[in-house]
Amino acid sequence: MERPSRALATSHAAFSNDEAAGFAAALGHPVEAVVVPRDGWDATFRAQGMQNPQGRIRMLDGFNEGWITSSGRE
Repeated sequence: MERPSRALATSHAAFSNDEAAGFAAALGHPVEAVVVPRDGWDATFRAQGMQNPQGRIRMLDGFNEGWITSSGRE
């Protein structure tokens, strides 16, 4: 059985499952959504090779807290 690729999510499991399904359709192989608790983000990003993940973490905090929004979404 093929092991799925992993798409890391931040905090919204239902939305993450939709994203994983979209990635799976585009990539042509299974993708699993994995919710990573906030306190694990730094270690996760560093394990993926990111040297300074603080900016990415603040950006994700901004989306999750609502002070950063996508264009056209309020």
